[in-house]
Amino acid sequence: MNTLRTLSSTDIAAMRELCIASWAQYESLLDVEGAKALRENIHRLKTYEELVSTSRGFGMYGDDDSLQAISFVTPSGEADEVYQSNWSRLRFVTVHPDARGKGVGRQLVQHCIEDARAHGEEWMALHTSEHMKAARSIYESLGFVLQREIPSRYGMRYWLYTMQL
Repeated sequence: MNTLRTLSSTDIAAMRELCIASWAQYESLLDVEGAKALRENIHRLKTYEELVSTSRGFGMYGDDDSLQAISFVTPSGEADEVYQSNWSRLRFVTVHPDARGKGVGRQLVQHCIEDARAHGEEWMALHTSEHMKAARSIYESLGFVLQREIPSRYGMRYWLYTMQL
């Protein structure tokens, strides 16, 4: 039985360990520069410190109390070249390879949608890559709509999805 918990700075080491285990498989799909940038990002403690300080984070823990999956909701309010200021953002959805295909990611994304609604958000947006086929399927089945392709990252194609909450 998985347990959902709010993440905090005390979870940073476990988040980093989860991301290293989960994202390493994508390095072989990237060009050399993209693989290096991804590796640096997932190994940097500051990546997780920034997520915890700017977003509401959620973790799914397994029976053995190991962190199986994480995701973050960043509140609306800031615009950039991809996101509008009135969009909250679903970020860093990560599921451990051993937990994939068990509904953990879907459950976590659903919780993030509910959290955004509970905090008065009207829109949620996310970006995802060409290699995240299972994730894109979950997002689309939950009501996210593909808006457009955005500039590539790590040498991969990326798309922007939004959902009116």
